[in-house]
Amino acid sequence: MTNKLSTITTMAVLLMMAGSFTSCDKKENEAREIPFTEVTLFETCWWIDTASEKVIIINCQEELKKHIECDENMSFPFIDFSKHTLLLISGMTPNQIIGTPNVQLMQYSQNNYELHVTIPLGIATIMEFWTLSILVEKIDARSNINVNVKHIW
Repeated sequence: MTNKLSTITTMAVLLMMAGSFTSCDKKENEAREIPFTEVTLFETCWWIDTASEKVIIINCQEELKKHIECDENMSFPFIDFSKHTLLLISGMTPNQIIGTPNVQLMQYSQNNYELHVTIPLGIATIMEFWTLSILVEKIDARSNINVNVKHIW
């Protein structure tokens, strides 16, 4: 009887220890998805001086003015840079874009991010230039944002 009780107690202790180890297995820097709002320019303004498949981090109005032009007498879009950062990226596709790109921004640590852009393409061999601008909560201008652009047919 004591042998059975000892075995049951040992098994119970092992099960509790196994449960505590699995809860400690979580990574300290697990990825989390960052919410964003896509910024669309109207016909009176357009993006300039964008980097191909490299994110430009814009944290002030002066920096924004380096990457946007507007028709005369048109004002720049207002962005509250005390609370937000604008991320700007562009690229070229080998074929015609036939749908809306799927965009996901992931954060892996305080200043490490990854931007995933999936662009649906058609069969027409018409190269297209694309630009994506998204507004996120304020991030450090020295942040590292890796870009992963994927074309799907």
